[in-house]
Amino acid sequence: MASPRAAELRSPGEAAAAAAGGGGPAGPGAGPGLALALGCALSGAALVVLAGAVPRAARPDPAVPARQMERLEERAARLRARLDRCTVAGLALLALGGLLLAALLLAAAAARRRARAARRTGGTYGSVRLRMRRVSAEGTRALLESQLSPPPQPPEGPGS
Repeated sequence: MASPRAAELRSPGEAAAAAAGGGGPAGPGAGPGLALALGCALSGAALVVLAGAVPRAARPDPAVPARQMERLEERAARLRARLDRCTVAGLALLALGGLLLAALLLAAAAARRRARAARRTGGTYGSVRLRMRRVSAEGTRALLESQLSPPPQPPEGPGS
């Protein structure tokens, strides 16, 4: 159970997420984002590895006629072009997954930093520390009387 002071320091969005069962400042959005980032990165890595594992060249065979060998070379050239596209797509997915993962980690670090700063500073506004205290009925009257002062009188001089 969190303390009442911690509940006061939460933003409205964090308080709503905590009431709904969310996991704190990182929130419920971190799970799907992390899964998407890792999915992109892993599928990109798999595409790059598979495209690199497929042999690209047609092996020359002296027993094969020249026209058939020419067709095999054309098919090998098309295969190389498709494997190159597969490699580029894999690298793009890998980069996208890495970018998403970095953004999620940065957002989580910033949320932790904000939460730590909110706990440390308490009720500050800029560099002014604001403290609320209870004042009794007599204290309120005294406080108001001490804050109200008579308006300043214009200086009386020889010209007035």
